[in-house]
Amino acid sequence: MENPISNQILQTLVSMQNELKSVNQRLDSIELKIHSMDSDIKELKQGQIKTNQTLEAIELKVDIVYDQTANLTEFRTLTQNKIEALYTITTQNSLDITHLRAHTLGLNNKE
Repeated sequence: MENPISNQILQTLVSMQNELKSVNQRLDSIELKIHSMDSDIKELKQGQIKTNQTLEAIELKVDIVYDQTANLTEFRTLTQNKIEALYTITTQNSLDITHLRAHTLGLNNKE
């Protein structure tokens, strides 16, 4: 003897189970994307660290040259402007990484 209510409940449960599987698959996909973004962020941070180290080395060399050529004000001004431009670029990259990290965290919180 078939019970229509039992059949309807069973169909609803099967449908809900299928939807749950679909949601789990989407969550797995999102998790992989977030993991990939985290890896990208780590790579960007490592690149930023290397860039900062390079800039420090350049700055040290510039300081040495600056000391040796203190009387050449034009050279000094040009060099300082270039260092400031490099610093500005590095700072912008740092802000971009921070923004990307905040965006990633926002995705984690939404899901």
